[in-house]
Amino acid sequence: LKLLVPFWTDTLMRHALHRWARFSTLLILILISACAKRYPVTGSVPAPAPREGDTGNVFVHDVQLLVESRYSSDFVVYVLSGGVRTRLGSTTGPSRRKFAIPKRVFDGATQIRLIAEMIGGPVNGSGERTSISSGGLVIRPRQRIEWVLESVSGSAVRIF
Repeated sequence: LKLLVPFWTDTLMRHALHRWARFSTLLILILISACAKRYPVTGSVPAPAPREGDTGNVFVHDVQLLVESRYSSDFVVYVLSGGVRTRLGSTTGPSRRKFAIPKRVFDGATQIRLIAEMIGGPVNGSGERTSISSGGLVIRPRQRIEWVLESVSGSAVRIF
């Protein structure tokens, strides 16, 4: 009977079985990983959902910002969050102006920084306009910010 079956048939069958075993193992691994729950790389468990009426650290509304400029120059106001700079608007001369910081700015951000860049002001050696920065601010939902632009070397921030 062995003489009737060519000798390479055994070899082909073995290779086909090995290929099938590798394919089925790969398929099982893909299915298991697709059905598994996704957690952050740190292995921490996701935070529980907020209770009704309690927003926790979820920003439901925009954050109100009041900028008081004590300069005769105009400024463009930005918020820096997660490396992304968002333009809020401009102030003219010595004045007070309200801005709304969009709630999307706070998605995944632990802190923000306010920047006021002088319009038409002097340019430093690296080609950047004169600007005032608030430093890092940690903001919670339902808080509002007051920022007083006093001098190029400093400003005052109050968070309510």
